[in-house]
Amino acid sequence: ETLYRDDVQKIEEWGQFFSRGRMSYKVEFKANGWLRAPKGAEWYTCLECQKGAKEQKQPQQEAMQQLIDVADATYDFTSTDLLYFVFPFQAEKEFGTALYSHRVTLQTKEGSITAAAYGEMGGGVGAVADRTKIWDHAIHEFLHFQGFIGHGPDNGSEYYISTNQWGASKAVTSWEAFLNGWFGTDEVLCLEKADVNRSVTLTLDSIDVFGSRYESLMIRIDSDTLLVVELRSNGPFTQLCSTCRRQTLAGFMAYRVDVNGIHYRNDADPMGAEKNFWANLKDGTSTTINSYVEFAGLRITRTGPNQLSIAPIG
Repeated sequence: ETLYRDDVQKIEEWGQFFSRGRMSYKVEFKANGWLRAPKGAEWYTCLECQKGAKEQKQPQQEAMQQLIDVADATYDFTSTDLLYFVFPFQAEKEFGTALYSHRVTLQTKEGSITAAAYGEMGGGVGAVADRTKIWDHAIHEFLHFQGFIGHGPDNGSEYYISTNQWGASKAVTSWEAFLNGWFGTDEVLCLEKADVNRSVTLTLDSIDVFGSRYESLMIRIDSDTLLVVELRSNGPFTQLCSTCRRQTLAGFMAYRVDVNGIHYRNDADPMGAEKNFWANLKDGTSTTINSYVEFAGLRITRTGPNQLSIAPIG
């Protein structure tokens, strides 16, 4: 409780900020210390999760039930929607300890619950995260169960919590936030490609701080394809870094979305982004638009720090 009290606050503040009060997380800790599982760490693994486990000694549901039984003494599981297990790094590293279920039914003293469950922080595949801070990783996993596909438009990018939970920015894409009801219609400017028959200049507010103007531009190219443009900046949950190994810069970013496309994720595939249903549009090699990007007969040009123009090509 002492170790993660500030994480609870961060999770709840993050939810309020990025949903603008449309969604709230309620996180509870009841244990004053770590809970001891009835079996060794090698019993709490998930082969299909591909998190380093070489074997799975028992079904995941059975493993989760054992952990719930231990926690049941101090925690009231009534109305629980999500379970987030925090395992020791050594357990993940040595045995690939991890648990996952999109929907699992478990028995508690309060009765049967059906919830989503997740547990691991990458130790089994080589990630060495700061285990005194879990709020950003927890939110990343929570979002998957809330309908955020994540891992795009450029997986590993530090611009979104859904592409790199330990990155410079903890923002979410405006497209997925809009789909989940976090953006009102007055915050997203939606255009048809056919409507852009001449050069139009627009001013946007950043999705990292929000404001009184539009935060996102979405252009419907056809029945399957969407072009999204966002403005990025520092904010309460964003600390951009131009000198870091993975450079993050303020400015406009654009990505295309095939709304009926296939979600493709293979982090070892250098062409993975192109095969995914969404991907960033690059200005040369830069994710940030320094000059312009072109897509589907349209040119998006940066004309100022928070101003851009859209024009048909030709």
